[in-house]
Amino acid sequence: MPVRPVVVVEGETAVLEGKTSGKPKPTVKWYKNGELLKASDKVAIESLDDGTQRLTVKDTTVDDTDEYRCEASNEFGDVWSDVTLTVKAKPQQAPSFEKTLVEVAISEGETATYECKVTGEPKPEIKWFKDKEEISSTDQHFVQSREEDGTARLVIKSAKVKDSGEIRCEAKNPAGVARTNAPLVVTLPEEEVAPEFARDLTACQVLEGQVAQFECKVQGTPLPVVRWFKDGEELKPGDGIKIESLPDGTNKLTIEKAKIEDQGNYRVEATNPAGSMSSKAPLSVQGSKCF
Repeated sequence: MPVRPVVVVEGETAVLEGKTSGKPKPTVKWYKNGELLKASDKVAIESLDDGTQRLTVKDTTVDDTDEYRCEASNEFGDVWSDVTLTVKAKPQQAPSFEKTLVEVAISEGETATYECKVTGEPKPEIKWFKDKEEISSTDQHFVQSREEDGTARLVIKSAKVKDSGEIRCEAKNPAGVARTNAPLVVTLPEEEVAPEFARDLTACQVLEGQVAQFECKVQGTPLPVVRWFKDGEELKPGDGIKIESLPDGTNKLTIEKAKIEDQGNYRVEATNPAGSMSSKAPLSVQGSKCF
């Protein structure tokens, strides 16, 4: 009834196996260092019809390293075989962040999400901090989660201005510690202001082939989005048309080489969540310059 030595790495499943024969069929027992083993969530004991005897040790640890004995007996005698199970410890690896935290800037009432990804062996313990103070894992405002691939996440729901500060994630195991941090900036939302024109469009006259340009300046909070139209049809950049929107609210529509068919009524429309406003002016492709 030979049973071969078994070597596994911590966390793996170890299978010790031998084969018995005899009449009447022997009763088989397994022992660990002289102590009788019984089936459990960790240990499975099987006796197959062909005489194969199998002991399975699940989710092994270094403590499972020992001498095991398989003993078969019937009324005519008994026989046994000893085998060594060796469980090697996993190589340790200090924590390291594959993905680090990045700054989050939001308005009060919005949700802030911090996410990082850590590796290490054994699996690192994760802790979150705000301004050097550890965040409780049961905190319902700063909600923590973790995935099997090493991703760690901190979600701050309905963030408040007072939540602003430094957010840090710390990963630690017996091999070392690693940290990543990033700011959280929560500001009061801007009061929305409907668009208005600080400078309206003015009529333009050019000679055919000359540059025709309309310009306006719009203001509002948030800064309005601007669209251009000719005779009710929206204009897009390309085919000699250039559209510019500057940070100060200045907007320009440039026709690089005006043609007779470019004549018409032009309209600029400024829109933000608080409303919209338009300004209109005609383009004449004739013989005089812009005024």
